[in-house]
Parts: sequence; structure tokens; C-alpha cells
Amino acid sequence: MRKLWIVAVLAAGVTAVLVSPASAAAKSHSLTGTITLQGQAALSTPDGVCTGDGDIHQGASVTIRNGSGRIVKVAPLGPGRDSRPSGDPYSGCVFAFNVKVPDTRFYVIKTPRGDEVTYSKSQLSRSKWQVTLALGTRD
Repeated sequence: MRKLWIVAVLAAGVTAVLVSPASAAAKSHSLTGTITLQGQAALSTPDGVCTGDGDIHQGASVTIRNGSGRIVKVAPLGPGRDSRPSGDPYSGCVFAFNVKVPDTRFYVIKTPRGDEVTYSKSQLSRSKWQVTLALGTRD
């Protein structure tokens, strides 16, 4: 693969600025995911709109950290939809999120409820940067 270098020369002198592809634009990934509430936590209206529970609801934050624990992005959950008509045995209320994350070796995804799941970059790459999380009824 050929590397691209951008060179800018100013007319007032012989000043040159070199920018490598890596520094020109830090690599990022579009991470998409869903959180499904199951059981009694999956509250929905007759028209299929889910209201969620006290923690999981539209606008609640999903936090993504790197392997060192630094927060790299926070994403809001979208509106909930009732997935029960699909016949999925793990159905319930589904809330989606989508966020661009910087390139790092590990990602820790924390749900608004406080549950955490760690993925390596290679795991997310194999899953095409899509994650599916399921939460049951909280005791």
C-alpha cells in the first residue's frame, strides 16, 4: 500500500509541513448496538413503543471506555421498539445506539444500568462493529 504524504510549501519561505495519513485523520469505527430489555422490564404501549424502565429508556447514556478506563465516547439510546411480534425467544424492548469510536485495542461498553461488557478490537471487527446486549428483569 502506497503512503500518501501531503506537503504544503509557503511562498514566503522554504517552510514545509508533512502530514502522515495516520495523523491527518485518526482512525475511527462506527459502533452500533442494541440493548434488549426482557421479561417484566420490557414495558410497551399497545402501538409497540417501549418506555423501558428507570435506567434503560430513550436518551439514557451508553458509555464506551478504552482498555485503560478512559471514556472515549458516550452515546444516547434511541427510542425503544417492541420486538415481541418477531417471535424471537429473547424478545422484549429494543433500544439502539450508534457512535463513532476511536481506534483502540479494547472497548468497555457500559449500559445505563451499570452492566459492563469488554470487547477486543478484533472481536468487534469480526462482528462488523455491531453488539447485541440483553438485560433481564432486575430483582
